[in-house]
Amino acid sequence: MKKAILSISMSVITLLSIAQGKFSFSEESYDFGTVVEGVQAKHTFNFTNTGDAPIVISGVRASCGCTTPQWPKEPIPPGGNGEITAIYNSKGRLNAFNKSIRVTSNAVEATKTLYIKGNVVTEPPRVYTEAEKAASPKFTIERMEYNFGKVQKGEKISKSVSFKNTGKTPLKISEIKSSCYCVSLLDNPGEIAPGKEATFKVSYAPKGENERIDKVTIITNDITNMNTDITFKANVVETITEGTIFQNTSPF
Repeated sequence: MKKAILSISMSVITLLSIAQGKFSFSEESYDFGTVVEGVQAKHTFNFTNTGDAPIVISGVRASCGCTTPQWPKEPIPPGGNGEITAIYNSKGRLNAFNKSIRVTSNAVEATKTLYIKGNVVTEPPRVYTEAEKAASPKFTIERMEYNFGKVQKGEKISKSVSFKNTGKTPLKISEIKSSCYCVSLLDNPGEIAPGKEATFKVSYAPKGENERIDKVTIITNDITNMNTDITFKANVVETITEGTIFQNTSPF
């Protein structure tokens, strides 16, 4: 009898120990598009707890002081819904931005990262006619993701990125930005005629350690899509030992 009770007790303890909440967000990134400088850009990420235990959010931290997060302080039961709101203060912060919001909890995925992005301008965006859109240059990039494999800490990598102007008028790259401040434009090809292909060269110096995923925003005069995001990935290590072969899991 004691053995049976002990067995049942152990089973209950095992079940309780593996019960966890699970985040299911309707979206994990949001593009504000164009934001007029001074506006408090606000977006709410909705989620459902699809796990089998309450979710308790212990903290939410933004990647910069310009973003203020809000989150529920009470536990979210299984099947319950919650909201995490990100408020971006655009005052004095012109041009493109990419920010992350890290959510820490007792859920299956203990750390969850959400993203917001946009472009801050001094005036309301111009409304283009359909004819102007049809006549616009069009920035078409060869690839949206580049994996540099193992990179030694402090190392800078140069990379040529291919693109094409598939629009009707000359294309220009005006600027390249990244939230990590680790990417810079080395070689701007200038004006690219319609139908022509070209490359631009960038320098990438991933910060921190271990696996890095950095968003890079390319700003052009393509009025149909002025900001194009690509992703740089790298595994930052202290030292690359002699004989290590450069690994690129996403070939150039």
